[in-house]
Amino acid sequence: MNVVFDFDNTLFEAERLKFALYGFVETYGFSQDDAKEMYRLSRDKDGHVTFSPERFCEVLNDAIEKKQQGISVDPSFVREHLMQHVGVVTGAIALLKQLKEQQVPMYLLSLGVPEWQHEKVLMSGIDIFFPAEHIQYTTHVHEGKIVAFREIFGADFSGKDTYLFNDKPDETAVLLDTFVDLRAYLRRDPDDMRYAKEDFDALVATYPDRAIYAEDLTNGAAFLHLS
Repeated sequence: MNVVFDFDNTLFEAERLKFALYGFVETYGFSQDDAKEMYRLSRDKDGHVTFSPERFCEVLNDAIEKKQQGISVDPSFVREHLMQHVGVVTGAIALLKQLKEQQVPMYLLSLGVPEWQHEKVLMSGIDIFFPAEHIQYTTHVHEGKIVAFREIFGADFSGKDTYLFNDKPDETAVLLDTFVDLRAYLRRDPDDMRYAKEDFDALVATYPDRAIYAEDLTNGAAFLHLS
């Protein structure tokens, strides 16, 4: 058996950092809608995830300059603020510990700028559960994880004996279609406005024998049939 984990919103409370970022921006006189737009501008470009504290500060400082406030924000201030809001999803550490104790091969596939994603992995403390060669970062939104699966398991990989923990129902559907034997456990964060409960229900209805979802990872061991 192999177990593959996504990072943001699956193991790591990414929404908590996002809302902390919005609050940080509001202290400079912007609205939450302004903050959301700045986050959007800093996050995506040409099908790749581009967010980092450095990139976000570029966007924020451009907006500050337009308001002629005469100040600029350093990425170190963003990092310091975000580090106060680091959190791991309920049940994640217990599940990772159990898998490690039972010597189940685990892999981490994280979507985002590698340097920033690695910082967050270290902040979360979950790096101790994954050998360095089992951690992969990709910025490519649409095909990054498909390519990563094939690089790890081979070009003929079908998903057999492999379990995915993820948070995105649309991405998961593509992976389940591509790897016909793969099974998936989705973590649904009610604070994540990108997806509604109906999106998760639709995924499970489409793949009733291959996908389930929950709001945390406390049922992860049962999903994997761990003793």
